[in-house]
Amino acid sequence: MEIPEEMIETLVPAVREQLESPDTAYVKNCLERLTGREKLGEQEALELMAQALAITCLLYTSPS
Repeated sequence: MEIPEEMIETLVPAVREQLESPDTAYVKNCLERLTGREKLGEQEALELMAQALAITCLLYTSPS
């Protein structure tokens, strides 16, 4: 499955926004895990999280 680069660019700010919300604390926990235990840079971690979100979007919005 190919993820359009524009989709990632659009979703990274959405992931950043979720970092600030108390309703999505798991997003912050995921970022901390990726940058801590997995030793990824913050931008790389955000892009991976955006990719995961993009895949989910593509899977659930693609025609069957």
